[in-house]
Amino acid sequence: MRKTIVIFFVFFSWNVFCQESKTVCISGLVVDSLTQKPLYYATVCFPEYDHCCFTDNKGYFIFCPDTIKNNYSLIIKYVGYQTINMPHLNINVENPITYKLKPNINTIDTTIHPIIKHRHN
Repeated sequence: MRKTIVIFFVFFSWNVFCQESKTVCISGLVVDSLTQKPLYYATVCFPEYDHCCFTDNKGYFIFCPDTIKNNYSLIIKYVGYQTINMPHLNINVENPITYKLKPNINTIDTTIHPIIKHRHN
């Protein structure tokens, strides 16, 4: 009986300890550097975790890894904007960080030409 109580106490203590562990998340906001408007559905990658996610319709992203690493890299991509590559970041659990993407000046302007059908008689 005494052995059962000890095993129960050890198991219960371990269970409480595991529940008290705090989940740490990496979060941020991705915006246009000129207009400050959010960039929705931008790709946000964390190479050390082999994980990518997308910003929501307000430009926010959040990633809660199972294991915490001291340093991580962050890559943010969006069509028509310069890619942000930030190596060796520390996890900031206080506030989401705002990342400002600059428009890519090398983007090609596109022109849409109407298709004209000719009648053959």
